[in-house]
Amino acid sequence: KYLETKPRVEQALASQKFAEAMLLLAGLRPEVDLFFDAVMVMVEEEELKAARLGILKSIAKLCQKVADFSKIVG
Repeated sequence: KYLETKPRVEQALASQKFAEAMLLLAGLRPEVDLFFDAVMVMVEEEELKAARLGILKSIAKLCQKVADFSKIVG
């Protein structure tokens, strides 16, 4: 889903369609939730752990293209 969504988000951003980019990112939520429910990220096998962290880092980098979500205070 990430690989399908990434170019669409980048195209929306290039066209300054920020709301569309946000909606596309929000559409990743079910898959991200399922990933955390079904996959143990911090496993002992370093190569597997690095691959799983890499997936999450890629998603985070895509989100950071839209906004700095660390600035949101609840």
